[in-house]
Amino acid sequence: MDELRISTDQGMVPLSNFVQMRPAPGLTR
Repeated sequence: MDELRISTDQGMVPLSNFVQMRPAPGLTR
């Protein structure tokens, strides 16, 4: 999962850090 990156307002961040901020949008949608 650490290898994955997600585009956010803050820029490209590790997926592990993204899920800590909020649930994955792909799963909540």
